[in-house]
Amino acid sequence: MGVCDPFLDKDTSLNFIGFNSFGYQSRLNCCCRRLGDGIVPVDDGGTGVTLLKQGQDLVIVNVDDSRAVLAAQDRSNGSLIAVQLSTDHKPHLPREAERIRICKGRVFAIKNEPGIARVWLPNIDSPGLAMSRAFGDFCLKDFGVISAPDFSYHRLTQRDQFVVLATDGVCDVLSNEDAVTIVASAPRYLDSNLNKTTNSLLLLTSLI
Repeated sequence: MGVCDPFLDKDTSLNFIGFNSFGYQSRLNCCCRRLGDGIVPVDDGGTGVTLLKQGQDLVIVNVDDSRAVLAAQDRSNGSLIAVQLSTDHKPHLPREAERIRICKGRVFAIKNEPGIARVWLPNIDSPGLAMSRAFGDFCLKDFGVISAPDFSYHRLTQRDQFVVLATDGVCDVLSNEDAVTIVASAPRYLDSNLNKTTNSLLLLTSLI
């Protein structure tokens, strides 16, 4: 396992004990890994985005569709603008789709969700993963879904105000601009609320 994912432990032993698909909503509940005396589902996964600040340097690392968005002051009028610092790993992106297809996975959208590309196993319409990289989701690791992160860099300036780190639970329902506006309208962050996590949203402030 893991020939398409350099970040997957090659010694991981996966036992696929059968498939039973009732459409894409059936999340391959028979695809599992034996761990000791139990059986652990391997069709579940997670996303991650993290930010390292050292002086005026920001390094952003992300896997999947968790997102980092910078709020910076516009040069012309001082209003806040949203600057996305990370790239969502979605199956419709050409480099992601190419890797998945090379690894014999399939990428397509279903009829009632025409705008959402998903990753499917070669010979079965499951599990329908809506991202192209993930921690976990072991049943797709041989078919192009990898856990290799992307790295990006940003040099802070006096215009930069805060960063929003959010999962798709936020990003799928709020635009980058909306997220920045909501955060900016909250009470100033230099109190006990600094760096608190609220559901899928993490606020980092006082970047300068």
